[in-house]
Amino acid sequence: MTREVCYINSMHLKNLFKILNILFIFLLFYIFFSGIGSYGLLAKDEPRYAGCALEMIENHNYTVPKFNFQDRFDKPVLFYWLIAASYKLLRVSAFSSRVPSAICAILLVLFTWYTTKKVLGSTTGFISAIILATSIEYIFLGRRAATDIALCLFFSASLYSMYLGYFIKDWKIKIFWTIASGIFSGLAILTKGPIGIVLLFVILSGFLFFRKQFDVKHIKVYFLICIAALLVSLPWYIMVHLATNGEFTKVFFFTHNLERFTSVVGEHPGPVWFYFPVVLLGFMPWTFFLIPALFQFIKHIRKKSFNRFVLFCMIWAITVFLFFSLCKTKMATYILLLFPPLAIITGHWITITGKKKLNLVKNTVLALLLLLSAGLIVSYLLIPKSNLEPIDKNILLSKILISFVLLLIGITCTMLYGKKLHSLITCFVITLVIPGIVLLNSSMIVYHKITFGDLCSFARLAKEKGAREIISFGGYKPILVYYGRLPVDFDDKQKQIKKIKSLLDEKKYSYIIGYLSDIEKTKPIVEKNQAVFKRFEIIKQGKRYFLGKFS
Repeated sequence: MTREVCYINSMHLKNLFKILNILFIFLLFYIFFSGIGSYGLLAKDEPRYAGCALEMIENHNYTVPKFNFQDRFDKPVLFYWLIAASYKLLRVSAFSSRVPSAICAILLVLFTWYTTKKVLGSTTGFISAIILATSIEYIFLGRRAATDIALCLFFSASLYSMYLGYFIKDWKIKIFWTIASGIFSGLAILTKGPIGIVLLFVILSGFLFFRKQFDVKHIKVYFLICIAALLVSLPWYIMVHLATNGEFTKVFFFTHNLERFTSVVGEHPGPVWFYFPVVLLGFMPWTFFLIPALFQFIKHIRKKSFNRFVLFCMIWAITVFLFFSLCKTKMATYILLLFPPLAIITGHWITITGKKKLNLVKNTVLALLLLLSAGLIVSYLLIPKSNLEPIDKNILLSKILISFVLLLIGITCTMLYGKKLHSLITCFVITLVIPGIVLLNSSMIVYHKITFGDLCSFARLAKEKGAREIISFGGYKPILVYYGRLPVDFDDKQKQIKKIKSLLDEKKYSYIIGYLSDIEKTKPIVEKNQAVFKRFEIIKQGKRYFLGKFS
């Protein structure tokens, strides 16, 4: 009878895992695809990557990246290819611009799930994947048309493959995973550059030195990975070098790689401690579990009783953190590369703690949900006092109200059904994600409308009126290039005025887009060029920007 009960319990657990796995797959698609086409491209990066892909299709040139009808040597080509392929399969839109990132985000979560399950077991694999998929920065970057999530996929996949080659004993499978590691590394090099292999070898060396296993046998692994990576990435680098007479090689490797490490590039400075708050905030809500997980690892290091894969992940995380902290150019998105190992370290701790002290995990989960509920209440009270338009206030208030109701339902389900670790974490994540994505989408729609809505419509209007070029007066706004499909002059104002004057002398029109306050701010320029500004008219104006014409 006891055997029958154990068998029934085992079957029940397997069926529960299958249901949770299927549910999690649906949840991943909801997180990374829901609403990503409901608002236009944002800030500077999205229009540049999407614009490059669009110009590739229009020019039938898939070798040399171009933006604003000029060569762009900031990044390699792979991510542009991915967006271009998305445009070909779907159509040109904000949604299709973000599809490659969404797919990369899902694939990385699944690979994290597979690798951790293989090495640390089903429960840890499942929880680690959930943690990665639902950390704030990962969600945001997984829904954004930029290289960060693609690099994170290929870089992490290379490290996972490398560890599986180390972990598995069968030599044929070892070779397979080692070659796979090199292929993924090559794709990382095609996405961002040499960081795709340099950091990889630093992490591998650190792990082997710590394990006292650095020998001739493992040097062969370096060689095999390097050969596979070069076979994947080198052909395009040779092609672009020849196509640009070596200019790409010079600018990309020296300006956009070496100089980013040794000096500030693109007005992105930061102190050495810059990434501490970025990680703590970006890894939310799992930061509250990460901190005790790190303390537990330190204790195990002292006792020399640590898990090999957790050690590998810790060396990975420390290497990435130190590298980007020492780098002079800093951006919050760079640090995404350490989120997969942090997710595994945290997932491992939750699994161990959940078996012994489930109530501790459950109480932490409920405290976080209650804290989020309080945050929603505060937001609901503050929004009516903001400067938003009534229609935008009503949208946000209604979404907050819906999210609050969903959150209360989720808290109830977590209390009732969170009796086992996997079901507790699943209830927690669903409670967070469903209302969270609803709020994120509505917030992005309002944000895009306020910040970029006028720029997009004015760029389109300028093209409709026959403009051959747009002058961006007083600011670098790459979104004008993407939505106007015209060259945009981002030069300084003095040079722009000279250009306008020469065009007027040739009896040609000039279309200009800028801040409404810019004309007032540049009175000295206006006074010096009164003859030019007498021929200026505002075609249309919004709350922040204007579309003007010199004729």
